[in-house]
Amino acid sequence: MTVKDLQTQCENHDSVYFDLTKDSFKIGPDLFLCDGQTLDLSAGKIINGTSFLWSNGSKLPDIKIKKVGVYWAQKSNSCGFFRDSIEILRKECFCTLSMPNAFSPNANAINDYFPEKQIDTIINMQIFNRWGEMIFDNKATNLGWDGSHNNEIVQEGIYLYLIKYRDCFGIMRYLRGTFTLLR
Repeated sequence: MTVKDLQTQCENHDSVYFDLTKDSFKIGPDLFLCDGQTLDLSAGKIINGTSFLWSNGSKLPDIKIKKVGVYWAQKSNSCGFFRDSIEILRKECFCTLSMPNAFSPNANAINDYFPEKQIDTIINMQIFNRWGEMIFDNKATNLGWDGSHNNEIVQEGIYLYLIKYRDCFGIMRYLRGTFTLLR
């Protein structure tokens, strides 16, 4: 680039380097989608002279998706076009949490905890005996209950649970019910 002062006729030369080979267009990292959930994907802001094209045919900068798969977006302007893709993977989410109605903590490695598998969406679970005494509170851990209280095995019977959890949409929910402990 040359700059010339018209009054003094002095010239100065400088150069500017534009790296147009670097891909500066990113939709984002791959994401997970729960059943019944909707994700918003964005290809950027609307700027004069910019056009968009998504793999689903949309020409808007943002789309909503409800299905897993690979989605791509193309952004075009006077400098050319850029394309990026994103993979949406299925994730098992607990939109509606359900619990078993019985468990048997007898150290046979089958159904020894309530619930049997760790559920990351559970924030807190409390277990009460038939007299209303809280005998388990998992605030410190997200592991299930092993059928003991104060390091002693509890007797067979019906127990009540109260669970605080976050559903697949991020909403705090509560679930309560009963189950039978079998020995």
